[in-house]
Amino acid sequence: MKKTFIILTILTAVVVSLAATENCGTIDNHRPCRHKHFRIEEQTARADSAHGFDVTHYDITMSIDDVSDYIEGSVTATVEAEEIITEIVYELTNMTVNSVLLNGDPATYNYNNNEITIQLGTMNEGDVFTTTVDYEGDPIWNGLGMYFGASNIFTISDPNASRYWWPCYDHPWDKAVPDMHVTVRDDWEVAGNGILTSVEDNGDGTKTHHWDCEHPMATYLVSLVCQNFAELNDSYEDIPIQNFVPTYMVGNATEDFSTLPFMMEVFTERYGDYPFEKYGNAVTNFATYSAMEHQTMTTLGSGNINGNHGGEMVIAHELAHQWYGNCLTILTWADVWLSEGFATYSEAVYREQWQGFDSMVSYVQSSIQNYYKNWAGGTAYTIYDPPSENWFFTPIQYEKAASVLHMIRLKVGDETFWQIMNEFFTTFHHSNVITEDFRQVCESVTGDDYEQFFSQWIYGSGIPAYEYTYFFNPYLAIPRIMTYVQTSSNSNTDFYLDIPVHIIAESGQDSVLVQGSPGVPAETISIIEHPVYQSVEFDPNSWVLMTGNTYREVSINNAYAADGQVTVFWDEFWPEVGVDGYNIYRSDSEPGNFILLNPEIIEETSYTDYDVVNGTTYYYKIKATKDAGYETPFSDVYDATPIGFPLDQGILVIDETKDGNGSVGNANDEQVDEFYQNIIPTDFTEYDYYSEGAPSLALLSNYSTVIWHDDDLTLHYINDNTDALGNYLTGGGNLLVSGWKTAHLLDNDFLQVFTESDYSELSSGYEFTDAISEENHDLSLDPEKLIPGFNGTLPFISLFPDVTDDEAVIYDFHAEGGSQYEDVSVAIGSDPNGTFALMGFPLYFFDEDNVREGLTQFLTNIGEVSAENEELQITNLELSNYPNPFNPSTTISFNLSN
Repeated sequence: MKKTFIILTILTAVVVSLAATENCGTIDNHRPCRHKHFRIEEQTARADSAHGFDVTHYDITMSIDDVSDYIEGSVTATVEAEEIITEIVYELTNMTVNSVLLNGDPATYNYNNNEITIQLGTMNEGDVFTTTVDYEGDPIWNGLGMYFGASNIFTISDPNASRYWWPCYDHPWDKAVPDMHVTVRDDWEVAGNGILTSVEDNGDGTKTHHWDCEHPMATYLVSLVCQNFAELNDSYEDIPIQNFVPTYMVGNATEDFSTLPFMMEVFTERYGDYPFEKYGNAVTNFATYSAMEHQTMTTLGSGNINGNHGGEMVIAHELAHQWYGNCLTILTWADVWLSEGFATYSEAVYREQWQGFDSMVSYVQSSIQNYYKNWAGGTAYTIYDPPSENWFFTPIQYEKAASVLHMIRLKVGDETFWQIMNEFFTTFHHSNVITEDFRQVCESVTGDDYEQFFSQWIYGSGIPAYEYTYFFNPYLAIPRIMTYVQTSSNSNTDFYLDIPVHIIAESGQDSVLVQGSPGVPAETISIIEHPVYQSVEFDPNSWVLMTGNTYREVSINNAYAADGQVTVFWDEFWPEVGVDGYNIYRSDSEPGNFILLNPEIIEETSYTDYDVVNGTTYYYKIKATKDAGYETPFSDVYDATPIGFPLDQGILVIDETKDGNGSVGNANDEQVDEFYQNIIPTDFTEYDYYSEGAPSLALLSNYSTVIWHDDDLTLHYINDNTDALGNYLTGGGNLLVSGWKTAHLLDNDFLQVFTESDYSELSSGYEFTDAISEENHDLSLDPEKLIPGFNGTLPFISLFPDVTDDEAVIYDFHAEGGSQYEDVSVAIGSDPNGTFALMGFPLYFFDEDNVREGLTQFLTNIGEVSAENEELQITNLELSNYPNPFNPSTTISFNLSN
């Protein structure tokens, strides 16, 4: 089991790494991939900024044989002891160590488990010493290390693969100045870190290239690229720009690198002076990454060069690393976002200066925020301290982290944000940084507490969504907007947000920053200049990383018209906000002038307008009000047309049942029509939905009672007719609805207005056998009409679990074999104006005599059938009285046989 688990873990990590490099090499229609893909290897070393010594310089001498893919090298390290130490350990993987010197003399050492342990005797604090390791071998390449191609050699060491090709203390928290003496075939150039100080022809078909550096760097930033290059030179101020490109790419590279001085100017203005002695790019057929920000000499994949600046954002990203990542280097890989997130946001910084603010907004939204959200899906990820190496270089540390910087910029404003970035860069110049360093700079510059911000965005997981609404008070001398924002997230992290809001008016635009909070909507009241506005936009420029937002608006859910009246219904507005009430407005035309109808605030969620004329269409809007003067925007318009309701033509039976084939359980029209003719004890008008279409309100209003039945399982149109049926009920008509799934398909809004139920459920199991009642005739299923597979039951019964009032319940669920739904309501009644009976089952499948008795009782109760016309069938009636007052020992009795 353990071995299988390990294999699955490794495979999962490989899949994750591959997913992080999707679309690599495609730079025309997709975002260039710069996310790093690396080996799966347990990182055993722990970050320790006080490890007992400080390597200050590496002198690397190396001869590379591109035919045999072999190197011979010697590395001399200059080290200062920071405490008493007796040994030092370097990493070197899969090589042969020929000798080790300490201060130029042979040293005692051992080389085991890819570590060189050198015995130092005793070095006291402040002692400076040198070690020299001579070695040789075939360098490792597994996506990292030293790559030997047919026409090039390059190295890639991020995060800790320098040990694959030279011995060093291979951890980011010990930066040192490296110099390199690299010998290769004489028709190749070598592109490396620092300044090329000499090229010596050895006279044996090789040349030695000497690169000197001025500033310390992490070991993973040391690099070389060897191949037949053309050199393109430029400069920014007094800083040389030295690009090495394949000879066939000179034309395209000249164009694509022409913006490098401008890029350096942009980042210098934003972050501070360029920190190194030179900058350049070595363009090669790169593997593993799209590009890698080696200090002073980025290794750039050739796919980024096409002559039309298709790789511009990648070039800008790697240049920005010279400030954040190289000059300021992460102390541990837990803080990798301080490198990759800063470089990714620098793409947007450059984009803004290159193509303008709107272009930057579009880039942040599509290539940073949406890129991350599409990659992450619904999974909640944490920026800080990736769990393993295969998570060091994913959109979490790139795009999510860049989004965090974008939100700090929103929070503090441009001037303060650039001050933060500059002070962070200046304070930790050429040193190592951790997350708390950046937080402390944010706090020192702004004077604000950033604990919550970093807790949710850096140390917490997930991203938020939010709901919002707003109120205006235009009646004050200084108009104000009141906002409410409530956050939620896809994790257990609580998010407190700053959200920009634009209030757009004909005379100008106001912009305010409002707050959002979890649990309870946060209230923000902001002064604005323009009392009359055209629109309000929350975060139109995509400053906030979020999964989505929802506007909570006042909403009319229906308006039912009757004879000389219109009743408007709306949803209760966001209870957590707590409004005072509502105002309702009416107009005679949709674009017309809406007049306030109510003299006092309405505290309910409905209003009946009696000041109407039949046949006229009226248009209604509402607003919610709060704190004596604040109002929401208008709701959407809802219209209604009152008409007369004669209700003088008796019963209308609407058959919505699909015409079946006449088999058991699939009745045809004739069978269904015959059933209803038999169960309705009086004359009625028939209406076939499938041949005549949806009945109009004008038609319904003529009938005092409507019986709507839908006795098939598949097609249902009841919800297309709720406006007409609602108006009919409001106008005083009586309505009985029965059907298979029909009641369950009714909108909850309709149920809440016209019944005692807020919702319905569906029992899809094979249990239901009877509809039972203490007040009405029980209904039993007719087995001859049931599909044999139903086993004497009827599935898909609609239930109303929240209705328990005896006066509202007509029938309860019953199952002969028992059920969890036993005694739950399956038919309910109400009296909105007329009488409404809603059956959660189709009447056709019940015993005809049972249904006739129950329907007769219903029609009698609503006055459609007169009790005087009913024939009473009583047999064997016996009347008796005991004791007989005339003879107490006897009983008076009377028998009537018929």
